[in-house]
Amino acid sequence: MPEKMKSWLVGTGILLSLAILVALIGEAERLGIGTAPTERLVLLNWPDYTPPELLLDFENTTGIKVVLKTYESNEDLLAVLQSPNPKFDLVVLSHAMVAVAIRKELLARVTPNAMENFANLDPRWVNLTFDPGRMYSVPYAWGTSSLVVNSRITGVEVNSLGVLFNPPSTVRGRIALLDDASQVIDSALRVLGLPRCSADSAELGKIEALLTTQKKWVRYLHADQIGALLASGELYIGQLWNQHALAARQHKPSLLYVYPKEGISGWMDNLAVPKGARNLAAAKKFLNWFMTPKKAAMVSNFVHYHNGIQGSVRYMKPELAGASEIVPPQSAPVPNFGLPCPDAARRGHEALWRRVRN
Repeated sequence: MPEKMKSWLVGTGILLSLAILVALIGEAERLGIGTAPTERLVLLNWPDYTPPELLLDFENTTGIKVVLKTYESNEDLLAVLQSPNPKFDLVVLSHAMVAVAIRKELLARVTPNAMENFANLDPRWVNLTFDPGRMYSVPYAWGTSSLVVNSRITGVEVNSLGVLFNPPSTVRGRIALLDDASQVIDSALRVLGLPRCSADSAELGKIEALLTTQKKWVRYLHADQIGALLASGELYIGQLWNQHALAARQHKPSLLYVYPKEGISGWMDNLAVPKGARNLAAAKKFLNWFMTPKKAAMVSNFVHYHNGIQGSVRYMKPELAGASEIVPPQSAPVPNFGLPCPDAARRGHEALWRRVRN
């Protein structure tokens, strides 16, 4: 074989070998074989509930990449939590689901209350019934439901839920309540001064009588409908989630979100670590990192709800920081984050609601 041809073949072989090697390295990197993997966390959350800049900030700060996965319902979440080999490290779940997951031993006891940045947590959210002392979770976002009143309508008492059940004649027929049994019945229980999870037949009879009378002048609607009708002026009073109330007021400034003397119900989503998380150390690092004002404010600015960290208000958008719907006044009652009622009470409330609603 001529020397020139041999050189050409050798050179071609080298190039071909290099090309194959590059391809193999690329495939190995794709599969995570034979290379040093980048440390990462997998976060499970509701759709459209995670600010991208929050995850990017954590990665830039720590070098740990956060991969976001989503779920569509609490039933889906519970099934994932109960799987034998969870493929995620962090989860955002409602206060009621925190209680369920703790009872079923599905969360890691990561003791956020021993972390450096726990001092930033709002003291009101430390000893809540679903996670006393914060042994498992930290607040992510929270909100309330209450009544919204058009303050230009005279003769309406705006410091009590009683206006929903005994309104002046000027507003009857211009009231809407959330089409939600738990929200409506909770308001009736507060007005009557009855226990939240009452299953007593006589007490249930009082609730039903109150709601039956009320039904003459109210409508049961979804939150979006109530917000739109309040903004248009068709409704004078509505029961509404605080974020919807803020959106309605931005269209109609005379709307007032009321913190009634009988108290207010709330909800809270929380960050926790599933039992068996693959990267426990990094997950705990994320929880501690998140409990700082700037990081928590990123969530508020994205989802338009309050968070649980003191000092975060100064980093929130002005339209949120100055909104009484989102940041309650000092005089506002602390929300009650109620857990699901026992089966007997729940069945009684559901049956009552069917009779009133139909």
